[in-house]
Amino acid sequence: MTPLERKAFQQVMSQELLNHALLHDLRGSATALMGWQSLLDPPDQKAVVGIERTVDALIATIRLYGSHIPRLADVSADVSVIAGLLGIDFEGEEDEIALCPHRLEAALELASPSRLTMNSLSEGRFELILYGLPKEGLALLATLQSHQVVAVTASGGRVLGTCLFKEVVRGRRCEYVISTDDGTLRLLANPSKHSWSSPDDPLEDRCVES
Repeated sequence: MTPLERKAFQQVMSQELLNHALLHDLRGSATALMGWQSLLDPPDQKAVVGIERTVDALIATIRLYGSHIPRLADVSADVSVIAGLLGIDFEGEEDEIALCPHRLEAALELASPSRLTMNSLSEGRFELILYGLPKEGLALLATLQSHQVVAVTASGGRVLGTCLFKEVVRGRRCEYVISTDDGTLRLLANPSKHSWSSPDDPLEDRCVES
């Protein structure tokens, strides 16, 4: 990709990151309000009506955001080629992994890890390890909330690039393991494009801190 194309992907992924964080926060608010609603008695109190309207508005907003979040193409990324284009050292037994190449390249360019390694694991899965990432970015990636996304998007840089890996793996049967002590991020994914989340599956990724 050209620098302008990478910038465009970074902007799209930043907006998606904010949308997903807002969705998470709104779902939490709606759940809390419904819990308070169930505690009110009798059920015809004015407060109940107000809570019901607020919950309905939150749910409508959640659906609105959710309907505009695009799904990713079923493609795989050649990590060695992307690393070469960005000038990042790469070592690995394999080089192809089931992630969107444009998203991976955009996030790598902004996060700027010191090097990458890729190893084969059991059951045909691969482990892509990113070294030298900012500890602040890894800490945010583990517990990202909407107000944090707003601040990170405004500041940009390597911290935002690290957070964007949440959008690199979203919708994939992929796990990521964060280690803030040594500044590494491990992406555990399939080697090819044959094992995606189906259209009916929820967007899924799993984060583990070590």
